[in-house]
This record gives sequence, C-alpha cells and structure tokens, in this order.
Amino acid sequence: MEEILRQQPTFDPLSHEQAATIEAQAERILDEVGFEIREQPDLRELFRAAGATIRDERVHIPPGLARDIVRESAPRRFAQRARNPQRSVSYGAGATNFAPAYGPPFVHDLHGRRRYARLEDFRNFAKLSQTSDGLDFTGGIYCEPSDTASLTRHLDMMMALLTLTDKPLKGFIRTPTQVADSLEMTRIAFGEEVFNSECCLLNLFNIESPLILAGPIAEGLRLTAEANQAVLISSYSMMGMTSPVTMGGALALMLAEITAGAALTQLVRRGAPVICGIYAVPFSMTAMRPVFGAIESHFAMMAGAQLARRLGLPFRADGAVTSAKLPDAQAAQDAALGFQAAIYSGSDFVLHSAGWLEAGLAISYEKFLADCRILSRVRRELASLRTNFSPAPPEDDTDDLPDCRAVLDAYERPPMDSDVEEKLSSFVADRKRLYIAA
Repeated sequence: MEEILRQQPTFDPLSHEQAATIEAQAERILDEVGFEIREQPDLRELFRAAGATIRDERVHIPPGLARDIVRESAPRRFAQRARNPQRSVSYGAGATNFAPAYGPPFVHDLHGRRRYARLEDFRNFAKLSQTSDGLDFTGGIYCEPSDTASLTRHLDMMMALLTLTDKPLKGFIRTPTQVADSLEMTRIAFGEEVFNSECCLLNLFNIESPLILAGPIAEGLRLTAEANQAVLISSYSMMGMTSPVTMGGALALMLAEITAGAALTQLVRRGAPVICGIYAVPFSMTAMRPVFGAIESHFAMMAGAQLARRLGLPFRADGAVTSAKLPDAQAAQDAALGFQAAIYSGSDFVLHSAGWLEAGLAISYEKFLADCRILSRVRRELASLRTNFSPAPPEDDTDDLPDCRAVLDAYERPPMDSDVEEKLSSFVADRKRLYIAA
C-alpha cells in the first residue's frame, strides 16, 4: 500500500506566545513537582547523571534539561519496516498512518451481540486489517481474548499479527516479559540483521497521569529503547480528574510528562526512535466517566501536535474514539471529526482509527468496516490531490458496507518463510511451557 503524504499545511491552534507559556509551565512542573519513576532506581540515576535531582522516587528536572536531551538526539523522522517492505511507514516525514482500535475486552460480533472477545475475533480483525486499504497498521491488542490464559495470550496474539498480516505492528507491553517476548518474536520474524539495523516494532507506553511512570512500564520502555525499537510515550489524561480541568493546565502537564518520558528513552540509548502522544478527554462529574469524542479532545490533540513539532518529535493522535454504544450517527460523527483533527493537526500516527465503541470497552465488526471505508476514501482524495489534482479513481460509492463474512472469506494470508514460522511456533510453545510450569 502506497504511503500518502499530506499536502495541506498543519493547523496550529496556539499562538507562539501561548505555546511558549505552556512550555515554560511544563518545565516548571518538572522542576518543582518532579516526575516519579517507580521501582527503577537505575533509570532515576540516568537522570541524576544528566543533571537532575532525585528525592525518593521523584526526579526533579531543571528547566530545559529534558527538552535539550530530546532535541539533541531523538530522531525527528524515522521509518518502521513492515514484514512486507512495501508496506513500511514513516514518521515525521509528512505521512499520517492509521492504526485500529486497541485494548477492548468486549466485541460486537457478526450477529450484533455484545460479548467477551475471543482469540478468533482477534484473528478476524487481523485479517480485516490486512485486507483494508485504509489502515496502514495492524494491531496491537485489537481485543482481549477471554478464551486464552492471561499469562500466555500475548504469545497467541503476537503470533497472529506476525503470520496473518505483513503490515507494521505494535507489540505487547503490560509486563516486561511481554515486551521481551514481543521483541524476540519480531527479531525471529524479521531476521537478526534487519532487526538490529532497522525499526521493526512500535511499543506504546502510557504515563500514569499525573507524572508517574510505573515500574513495569519503565522497564518495558528501557527494553524497547535498548533494542533500538520505537517507543510511543503517551500522556492520556482526564481533564478534571487526573489533570487540571483547564486546557492550558492540562496541556502543560501532559507536555511535561511526554518530555520526561522521551528524554528517558534518549538516556537509555541515544538516537532511539520515539513518538509522543498527547490526548485529553473531559471527565463528566455527573456520569463519573470520561467523555470521548468531545471537541475539547480534538483541540487538545491539535495543540499537542503543535507542541510536539516544537519539541522535535513525531506525534500520535487518536481517531475514531467515541462514547457511543452502537455504530450509529454519533459514532460516525465522532469518527469523522477525529480523523479531520488528526489529519489537519499533522499527526504522524493515529491510533483507535477503526472499530472503537463504548469509550474503548468494545470493538465492533460493523464499525470497523465503516471506519475503514472512511479512511479508504480519505486516502483516495489525498492521493488525487498529490497527483496534480487529477480526479480520484472511481469507487463503488454504495452506502452498503461490504459483508464482513465475505471479506473474511476472500482474505489471503501473506507469505512467510516456513523455517521462520516454525521458529516462531517453537518459541511460543517453549514460552508457554515455561510460564505454565512457573
């Protein structure tokens, strides 16, 4: 699938003075409040050696230090290789790359029923991602398969991603063991030489707002950066609950978090690829839950992308997020506005671009196909603008979505060397025996 580069200028919602004020407040937060790195004293020592002050588990970073570390060594642009090199993607070079929903425990199945997700669903969504010309990425955690053991399900999911798709992928990061297994399986699939010389895997690590990097997440970040694979460091805050309720305060806090996290990747390994993400959702004190799809979130996302460019990092946005419980008009509107904000903000990586429902509690087959159709049309129009305003190629513009079963029946598995697949199968079997025995 050909990479489509943006032609339009980015929309920057902040004036220079507003952005500078937010940056100054972020520096003040890191200096006066500090950034907590739990259970990893050696990572705190990396900051001490760079000039920070340590008090218990909290790192107090002098103004300008973290920003200078990021600007001096973090790559402004880099590429992630796919198993099929023609599907590789770039970050920071003007492309917007779309990835499906991530993490739901429930699925709205082919019969419209809401139930716990199964491994078969995970594999189905991997197949749908492979066939979609709107998605640049495969998973990630499309959904949590409830019919597999929690200790070993990451192995089954990683095996599905590597064998059922040949698009770029994200690894599994809930424990350092999952990170290590994801790295090793990627090394097997891509080969030692390619893995050691190119970025082949993207791992997403969320800061616990406000200002906490949990021990297992910090260790996973370290393992990923040491392997010179991509770290996506993300601040995901709820305005009025885990961050200030005001937009300026929330942006300052989130900028402080992602700057400190990105700086840590560079202290672990200079030049390690890193992407940052800023996304804020309003928190309803009436319903006691976050409100996804709100205009405030789109503004925070566009402002976050602007701040990321000033920091010198590629940016992660969110796409089709919604609090809608069904693939209805609300869900469609939220998706369209999310995609629009992600593209016009100049985002490099857009997570949750297909299938998301119920504030992230569920993934829907119907909505997955609907979101992919929107993305396919967006790519078609962007491509037509790139080619001297030539008309977009004709498409079946019927409002009817394709039959999901027909799409799955037409799926063709991408080729994989039999020796490589056998090594992956052996690795998975060995790890399962090890974890079950323990």
